[in-house]
Amino acid sequence: MARFEHVVPTGIEHGTVTVLQDGCPIEVTTMRKEGTYRDHRHPDAVSFTRDIREDLARRDFTINAMAYHPEKG
Repeated sequence: MARFEHVVPTGIEHGTVTVLQDGCPIEVTTMRKEGTYRDHRHPDAVSFTRDIREDLARRDFTINAMAYHPEKG
């Protein structure tokens, strides 16, 4: 939250905040990884990670799985 000027803690328990950029709300979520799926639908546990690959591996192939590095692309 310290990295952004205008932040609303909309889902802080999940690591999600809403950043207001030029009046436009943008959701930003901390990178996460999931545990096992005993019910085959919802993870038993979710924890935060610093590894972008672990976060991207758990997401479906939509804009939710997009990442950009300013030097690597």
